[in-house]
Amino acid sequence: MFVLPLETEKVLGVFPNPASSSISFDPYSGMVEEVKFWSADGKLVHTKKIKGTEKISIESWPKGLNIFKAMMENGEMKNGKLMVQQANWEYKRDAALL
Repeated sequence: MFVLPLETEKVLGVFPNPASSSISFDPYSGMVEEVKFWSADGKLVHTKKIKGTEKISIESWPKGLNIFKAMMENGEMKNGKLMVQQANWEYKRDAALL
């Protein structure tokens, strides 16, 4: 019996993740042309045409898990997940470590 291998999911890295103010995409994965983000409940949160390595501001986005799909400059589609958190969470976490 011959089984065809499943196509590997094409995931695009985003950083930082989790994030609270702005994000960038992994430049080693290729250049993003356009990206769309949806909240965990399926609502479209943001659509953006990207120029080069431009950052995306996420400060006004709803907190929680977001799913994204990106069209790369070479026509390939990639996807990923982004956790949006409260802006001051990082400071509280760092203060607790002191």
